Amino acid sequence: MPTTALIADDEEAPRAELLNALHTVWPELDVVDESVNGVDAWDAYLQHEPQVCFLDVR
Repeated sequence: MPTTALIADDEEAPRAELLNALHTVWPELDVVDESVNGVDAWDAYLQHEPQVCFLDVR
C-alpha cells in the first residue's frame, strides 16, 4: 500500500511545485488531497487520514 499524503498551502504555485517535486522524488506517494487553508486541511485529514502532511504554516 502506498504512503498517503496531504498538501496544504494557500498559494497555488508553491503547492503545484511541491506536488511536482514529490512526484519526481517519491513517485509512489499518493497525494490524497490538496487544501488551501487550515480548515479544509483539517477536514481532509479527518476524511483521508494521510500518513504524511505537508503544511505551509505562514
